[in-house]
Amino acid sequence: MLVTQEKKYVSIFIAPTIDLTLSLEPNERGVAGTIGKITWGNPHYIRTLAQSTEDLKTTIPARGGDALNEFAYHLSDFFNGYQGKVLVGRLLGEDSYTFAQLVKKDNATGLFYFDNTSEQVNIFGADNITDWADTFPTQLLEVLVTAVPTETFSIDIENKNDFLTIKLYDKSGNEVYRVDGGAKFDSVDDYGNPNYIGNRTDDKILSIKVDTQHPDYTSDFELSDECDCGLVNDDGNTNYDNALSVLANVIEQCDYSFTGGLTDTESIKKLRGLTYGAKVLLAVDVMGKTLTDALQFKNAIGISESDITYLWNRGKDDFEAGDLNIGLSGWLVGQAINRNMSRLVDGVVEYRVEGVAGVDYPLPRTKAQDLGKLSDEDLTSLTENRLNTVRMFGNILVLGDCLSGEMRNVASRLFPVTEGNFFINRSIANILIQMLFKNLNEAQAFTLAEVTKLFDRCARNNYFDANAETQYDFQVTTKDNDTVVVKYRYVPSGVMRRGVIEGTLTKKIQK
Repeated sequence: MLVTQEKKYVSIFIAPTIDLTLSLEPNERGVAGTIGKITWGNPHYIRTLAQSTEDLKTTIPARGGDALNEFAYHLSDFFNGYQGKVLVGRLLGEDSYTFAQLVKKDNATGLFYFDNTSEQVNIFGADNITDWADTFPTQLLEVLVTAVPTETFSIDIENKNDFLTIKLYDKSGNEVYRVDGGAKFDSVDDYGNPNYIGNRTDDKILSIKVDTQHPDYTSDFELSDECDCGLVNDDGNTNYDNALSVLANVIEQCDYSFTGGLTDTESIKKLRGLTYGAKVLLAVDVMGKTLTDALQFKNAIGISESDITYLWNRGKDDFEAGDLNIGLSGWLVGQAINRNMSRLVDGVVEYRVEGVAGVDYPLPRTKAQDLGKLSDEDLTSLTENRLNTVRMFGNILVLGDCLSGEMRNVASRLFPVTEGNFFINRSIANILIQMLFKNLNEAQAFTLAEVTKLFDRCARNNYFDANAETQYDFQVTTKDNDTVVVKYRYVPSGVMRRGVIEGTLTKKIQK
């Protein structure tokens, strides 16, 4: 992250022209990063979701469910809160494999068909799906769905005069992917540009090999099939490390991260390592039916920094898949991003100082059971351990605030303060990268102007204590003839915890 480390470049770089008469382009907002179980997606690459695409299935093993199915509910909650994006590192078993679809010809009938079970391909380990395209085909056409779905899919192949079109459909008949191009290696389009289909295919979704010299190859044929033998076999222990390494490549693009019901505490620790390094705030689902369970889970993670919000959902929810206990992290992040987007200043500065609690955050679900009241001792324990939990105020279901108790010395641990600070750090970093490789004086002047605008916009969004004599201060300097340095300090705005009413009773109002 540019905020915390220096980068030195020794090669020559020709930067694109920057029009300094225009304001900075705001970065894309509303991006969350996580790892979880999804139906489609090459696990060696990040999957970008712009909507909830996963079926909601039970998480209860006795009903044929899987605890990892909870992730689909978090995606649903996130997109109910805000139509943003979720970058997902896909979870699969360590020993998972799939099959390539080999196209063969029945010489007796002249018909083409799929042999789905003759070529097993590893997803991880040696000779995995990323290496499959490097080997020469044994059949006239071979197709590997590198997005390795876990549910039945369909495939259409059409070859007309050596021009192939291949389409993928999900189990509901929705077109997932389409690619077309020439069947021959030296094929070109009408403009003379190479268009061999094997080079036009997105290898994150599909990989294709064609042998037009194969004795069974013909220039015109069609083939459609519903494939189940080519589905991923999700075997072995869950490969958390692969999903985390994929997420690590994009974590700096994210505004938030959430665990999505993840139960493996060691993986949560590793995820937190990624988010901390990139200055990305993390929402963690705390597991357990009782407060004792929740505290044991939280203590097993062993992290109490202010950039983490711990969320404990102690009541079951009504879902189509049954009464399930679903965490709150996906919902919280969706709501937080929605709040930030709704109060942008000049389309640049987000509203990041409100916090995570309050009655303006009712849960978009129906509880399947009443929530038992927590004792004063339980509430104190929640506050001491910084656990947010679902609570009932009147007839409104809200996220209880771990800071609303009587505990003192929590100013440095306020989540809103951390949010605001992280946002300022990341915004300054994005300003600095606009002027890398530029003249140092030009870069310093540009940075000073943009940082001035940034702090002014933050002030208009109430980031700073309005009663402080000096709300904020910063300076932009240079060092070593190649580095622009931004130093700043500010007094953050407080979060209201109490209201005081002072009244006076008189016999007569004097005018």
